[in-house]
Amino acid sequence: MRGSSASAVAAAMNAFIVFVEYTGRREEVRSGAPRAALPPRGRAGNMNSTKEENMYKSLGILLTGLLVSAPCLAQGALVGTYKLVSIKAEIDGKLRDDRTKPPHGYLMITPKYYAVFYTLQDRKFGTSDTDKAALWESLTAFAGPYRIEGKKIVISPDVSYNEIFNGTHQTRDLEVNGGHITLSSGPRPYGRDPSKKIVLRQEWERIESVDCNPM
Repeated sequence: MRGSSASAVAAAMNAFIVFVEYTGRREEVRSGAPRAALPPRGRAGNMNSTKEENMYKSLGILLTGLLVSAPCLAQGALVGTYKLVSIKAEIDGKLRDDRTKPPHGYLMITPKYYAVFYTLQDRKFGTSDTDKAALWESLTAFAGPYRIEGKKIVISPDVSYNEIFNGTHQTRDLEVNGGHITLSSGPRPYGRDPSKKIVLRQEWERIESVDCNPM
């Protein structure tokens, strides 16, 4: 998506340059005489020409700005901070129901990056190996760049809580409904035990919006 956006911007700039050059030579084409052979224009003619050139330059700058910000505008409905509302997980076809309270956490989406962090609500601090293992088992977190592909979001984590997601592409089905989004995935390796398969569905509520292209 980034490559296609850059190509679109380059193509638009080239087209704009050609267009400006064309408008600058239109008098030559219409008169059939070289520009140097045309009689000098009066003050009014020069002023009109300057206004036209400024108009074309302004249009070009506006067009370029819109193309550069297109990825942000396209993903503007997602950008913001979300709070976890609910989560449903099936591991090897069995619904996970060993949690007395649903996890709580946050999801942050910028125009380019995705970061998620959530834990169980009944965690307790401890210093023993058992306590630390329990804390680790109740944590999920990863972050990295992402892209949108139709109705899917593809995250490419470069940091994660247990390193297993690093260098992978995590694909989630994406549903957007106002200030709520739903992320779900079909059977995939379970992060805590890759020999098992997990089916996951998460619901998030946006609690903060961010203007990804402030003026």
